[in-house]
Parts: sequence; C-alpha cells; structure tokens
Amino acid sequence: MKGFTVAAGVTAVREFAFSGCRKLASLGVMREGVTGIEKFAFNSCPLLTSLQGLPESLTTIRDCAFRSTGLTSLDCLPSTVTTIGDCAFAHCAALTSIGPGFSPDCYVHPLAFSNCPALLAAAQAKGFASAIEWGKHHWLVVNCRFSVLSSVHQVRRDDFGEGSPLLKKVALLCDDLVREVVEFVGACE
Repeated sequence: MKGFTVAAGVTAVREFAFSGCRKLASLGVMREGVTGIEKFAFNSCPLLTSLQGLPESLTTIRDCAFRSTGLTSLDCLPSTVTTIGDCAFAHCAALTSIGPGFSPDCYVHPLAFSNCPALLAAAQAKGFASAIEWGKHHWLVVNCRFSVLSSVHQVRRDDFGEGSPLLKKVALLCDDLVREVVEFVGACE
C-alpha cells in the first residue's frame, strides 16, 4: 500500500487506524482540516519512512502515533503542532534527524522519542542532551534565519525614493548583516 487519501471533512486520523499496516509506505494526502493524529494511528508501520503529506492544520500527535515506524527524519513536521504525546515516535530505530524541529511552545512528552538510539546519538553529536532539546533549538535557529531574512527583504522592497542614497546604503549593509547572522547561527547548530 503506497498511501491513502483522507476524505474531506475528516478532522483526525483515528486510534489504531493504520496500526500494524506492514506495507504502508507513505502518508499519501492528508487534507487541510486534519488537526489530530490519534493514539497508535500509524504504530508498527515499518515501511513508513517519511511524514510528507502532513497538513499545516495539524496540532496534535497523540501517544504512540508513529511508534515503531521506519521514519528517518521529521523534516515535514508542521510548525503548527502544539502537542507531541507519550512515545509518539518511540522505537524508531532509523530516525536520525529532527528537521525543522518544533516550537518551544510545543509540549513534547519526555518519552516522545524513547528508544531512538540514532536520533539520540545525532542530538548528542550536536551537543544536546536529548532529541527534544535539539528539536526546540533547531526550530529557533530556523525561525531566526527566517525572521532576519524577512526583515531584510522588507527593507529592500520599501521604496527609498530617488533622492535617498543613505537609505540605499543601509539596505546594502543589511545584506552583509544577514550573511554575518546566518553564518553565526549556522556555526551554533
């Protein structure tokens, strides 16, 4: 089974919906409006390696939702997720990357990533005590870059007028500042 499509009007992937589907290889299409993935929804799906297809409306990933899957990265986890439950990603032996991370405001259960040895090793190699600490830091770094770049682009878009050479020079200095900030933040990862 390559994937599935969530029907219009569905707001959650129910408990045990795809649990034990040993041939489920992708999430397929989850429409906007899906706000939750319930307990054990994708538990024990060893061929499920990617979370591509999660909608921006998703806010909750419940207990053991992706436990014992073949996930390798959380690079498609929407920033709208506010709750990650107990053992949500536990026993994912191939999981090695947090991707964009998750908001510092997101509640991540302390055991959300239990028994994910490759992920813990990757976090510790970056200097973090846990995957959760790494995920929250990574989110802040990505957002910092986005905020700085957005601010510079806004300055660059503003109309400085024909007679404002000083403001044009300030806009050019911003490019140098962005490079410095991005290099500094990148070195901190």
